[in-house]
Amino acid sequence: MKWYVTAFAILLSYQEVAASDDDFRCDRDADTQRSELEIKQHFEAKGWEIRRIKREHGCFEIYAIDDQGRRHKGYVDPETLDVLSDDD
Repeated sequence: MKWYVTAFAILLSYQEVAASDDDFRCDRDADTQRSELEIKQHFEAKGWEIRRIKREHGCFEIYAIDDQGRRHKGYVDPETLDVLSDDD
């Protein structure tokens, strides 16, 4: 077998793993989901400074700085306001 066939197979398998890193799904009823404003107010009440909020796959992705100055990028469940993933 040629070396480039093996290298190509390794590359394809890596792309599949890398693509699934942030694959969060928040499939909820529209009636039970909180708004972007409610999520912002929830985290600001904790002392966080929200830099950006965007909806992705039904979840909210937030970019924020907490009360101790640490940066956060993570996904928030729009119903429970739980942080599902946090990339400090």
